[in-house]
Amino acid sequence: MPLTIALAQINPTVGDIQGNLELHRQYLARVGDRADPSTGSGQDQVVVFPECALPGYPAQDLLFEKAFLRDLEEALETLAGEVKDRWVITGTVRQEEGNLYNTAAVLHDGKVRAYRDKTLLPTYDVFDERRYFTPAAEIKPLTLTLAG
Repeated sequence: MPLTIALAQINPTVGDIQGNLELHRQYLARVGDRADPSTGSGQDQVVVFPECALPGYPAQDLLFEKAFLRDLEEALETLAGEVKDRWVITGTVRQEEGNLYNTAAVLHDGKVRAYRDKTLLPTYDVFDERRYFTPAAEIKPLTLTLAG
């Protein structure tokens, strides 16, 4: 069976976490409609969303608001809970040990399975990411196990 990957081209709004979550849902429903409901064939096995698709980009000083980060984490958990039989990779922000990371969250089977943090952060114009984010210490490959 060939591997099928959908690259989501959505237009998230900076700071509109719920609206951006809805964009994810709409896109996943649209690509899911291509599948045969009885067999699941035709469904994309991996769906990849843009960098910072959940918070919008660049979120800038919103990233310093605890409520914003809490709402972002809740939206990611909600989205993860809705992802069942395919892999979804979406851009978001996560906090760990007081550091913020521009990250790709890997969702599957109702859970966040992994994070892959951005290593090279731009530092020019509005892209002053080092002001907000900590770079990943290393590049970590990701292995997905696909059915079929």
